[in-house]
Amino acid sequence: MKHWERIYALHKLLNTRRTPIAEKSLEAQLDCSRATVFRVMADLRDGFGAPIEYCPEQQGYRYRQEPDRPIEIPGLWFTGEELRALLVLQKLLTQSQPRLLDQVLAPLRDRLDRVLSHPQLAGDPLQQRVRILSLGSREPDSAIFERAATGLIQRTRLEIRYHGRRDGKRSDRLVSPQRLVHYRDNWYLDAWCHYRQALRCFALDRIESLTCTDHPATEVDDDQLDAHFGA
Repeated sequence: MKHWERIYALHKLLNTRRTPIAEKSLEAQLDCSRATVFRVMADLRDGFGAPIEYCPEQQGYRYRQEPDRPIEIPGLWFTGEELRALLVLQKLLTQSQPRLLDQVLAPLRDRLDRVLSHPQLAGDPLQQRVRILSLGSREPDSAIFERAATGLIQRTRLEIRYHGRRDGKRSDRLVSPQRLVHYRDNWYLDAWCHYRQALRCFALDRIESLTCTDHPATEVDDDQLDAHFGA
């Protein structure tokens, strides 16, 4: 068990116990020596501000807390595996089209930064070793992305002005959004085109304007979408 896992495990033990835990029990449950138990407790107390206290009567350790109210400690909401997943998520947010949904994702990015910048995690090699490399990505307008996502979620038709890449022509379309797809570092809108009366795929970076309407979107079942776009 690594040091971070022991800190998390100790917090969980103390947070779910009503009575103090004996030192020998902590050694067994954390699978470590007496000296390591004290180092883990010191890091949990000093690094995270955990209210650990020693009870001489019961000869054990516990959290100083109000009855039936668990202690919430920022940074200890996640296991080691979850933190490693968050490291990858943080890299995706900062390195893959960083301006896309910037206002929406900024609070989440700030929270991740605060958790991952904790001294106990500062030395994690994943923060230096994880790289997300984009090849040939074309970043769409963030406002168009947000409105497309809104229409997709609310199941309403979209009016778009599309600039075709191959022929260079502009056309106005009324579409029913079906899926937003991130493929080879670029975003696409799979939709039913009411002008063509067929399924079409629109690159978001080629949509010059997009407006959500009040008309309900035409639904296309997943099997038909997979059959059409799967290739």
